[in-house]
Amino acid sequence: MSLANLTPFTPYPYVGRHIACPLCGGDRATVVATMDRRLKKLTSLCCDGCGLVRTDPMPDDAELDAYYSGEYRQDYQLAAALPSARHIGVSRREAGQRLALLAPHLKAGARVMDFGSGSGEFVKAAKDAGYDAVGVEPGTTFATFARAEYGVEIVSGRHEDIDFPAGSLDAITAHHVIEHLRDPVAALARFAGWLAEGGVAYIAVPDITRSGKPTFERFHFAHLYNFSPETLEMAAAKAGLEPDPRLVRDGTTVVFRKTARPRAWAVTPGVAERVKAALPDVSVAGHVLTGAWLRPMFKRAAKWRRQVKDAKA
Repeated sequence: MSLANLTPFTPYPYVGRHIACPLCGGDRATVVATMDRRLKKLTSLCCDGCGLVRTDPMPDDAELDAYYSGEYRQDYQLAAALPSARHIGVSRREAGQRLALLAPHLKAGARVMDFGSGSGEFVKAAKDAGYDAVGVEPGTTFATFARAEYGVEIVSGRHEDIDFPAGSLDAITAHHVIEHLRDPVAALARFAGWLAEGGVAYIAVPDITRSGKPTFERFHFAHLYNFSPETLEMAAAKAGLEPDPRLVRDGTTVVFRKTARPRAWAVTPGVAERVKAALPDVSVAGHVLTGAWLRPMFKRAAKWRRQVKDAKA
């Protein structure tokens, strides 16, 4: 990993460009953070119109490709090139939970696509459950691992570079993926087009408003967008999706279905103000000097050790 991504209190090595909000199209925004969890300089804006939070300036495609091909796993996940036993153990547990949620609403042999399939644990679980499962993974190393380790079908590429026939998928899942995309609304619209009638789309993203962390610790270069429950639902509505009433929503983990009839969507009043209120200005120096970061650090370390132990067991 390059020193440019390790050195605190310096910007990330990219240029990017200023963009309008991809959700509401507005260009008025409020700065809610100027640092991220690595103590790197990173400006995050909250759209004054709809409340969607985005990185500013926004990296371009070439800059993102360079980051994800060379820095992402180590910088964001502190992971090696190949998935660790801990990573696989955590991923298997999450995959089982996700599949258990969706299975009652899937027919036998349903065509299931996991977008951002990583090392392939969900695709493997869905295949073992009798579904026609495929993964989409832009990271070539993890995609290669999934094919070799599990014998599953993985399509390599970004959502802009791949396509499925309209109405060909019974279920699409994207677990903590769309916040990494330059245009998450466009990705959700493609998902809606690929879904069959009665199909479902499981979308999970971090909730920027519910974290107990100081504001700056909620951000990282890998997360180009940060959602609240309202902004996720608005993005889905613009893309032609609506929450499936058969499944209980859990904050920013939602199972959507295709909107029955095309309809206009609108910004939910007051969202921007609520999002900004949930992101108070926190002094990085004050946080460090008071030692408030020590307890969370030890808790994360303990959780990491438990996960490693579970993986070995």
